[in-house]
Amino acid sequence: MVENKTEELRETIKRLIETDKGLDTFLYRSSHDLRGPITSLLGLAQIAKMQNHQDDLDTYFESMEHTASKMLRLLHRLNDTGALFRYKRRMETINMEEIIQSIKFQLDNSSDMVKIEIENRIDEPISSDPVLLNNIVLNLMENSIVFRGEIDPFVKSVFYLNDQHLVIKTIDNGIGIPPSVKDRIFEMFYRGSQKSVGNGLGLFMVKKALEILQGSIAIESQPNDLTTVTVTIPLGNTVAFGI
Repeated sequence: MVENKTEELRETIKRLIETDKGLDTFLYRSSHDLRGPITSLLGLAQIAKMQNHQDDLDTYFESMEHTASKMLRLLHRLNDTGALFRYKRRMETINMEEIIQSIKFQLDNSSDMVKIEIENRIDEPISSDPVLLNNIVLNLMENSIVFRGEIDPFVKSVFYLNDQHLVIKTIDNGIGIPPSVKDRIFEMFYRGSQKSVGNGLGLFMVKKALEILQGSIAIESQPNDLTTVTVTIPLGNTVAFGI
């Protein structure tokens, strides 16, 4: 009994140390990423002060607005990522159709760039964390949209149950993942392609959410070919499973 408790304590301390190290890295990189747009904004403001023509001022004000909007999006992203370091899993009974409708709404602005399809094969309530599920699916689909192909781009997610696990399979025909970067794509702030317009946090957030849910992720991909991402998440107790 004492040995078991000691081992549990060691594991807890280990996780806390890893969390603190992750937070240190997160805070350092966050300040670095924010410094760029803030410096740009200040520079544009200084230049605008020296302009006498309204047309020139309008141009600089538009640039300032664009930079400020970019910084605001980054702040929201950093806030969501930082929250995952201290997030406690909240298991609830979930209707998957409600989660899917929420995801469709959040992706609505991307529907003109890529064909989006979500197939739900689950018709009973399940037990999991709705916030983390939304986080995982949304980030995976947004990543597929960013790295979409040029000819008839599409992204499809399929939800189904397998042996008391929720399986989420996301398929796209984007640019694919080169083998040389496949092991790094879940690193914090990692950008694996020149096409990346994000901040390198999306797949890191997927990884953190899956760690909390004790889930797993597998990726099959080749450059300029179909990419299939399979997420498997153990479910909590639900009436539907008779547990």
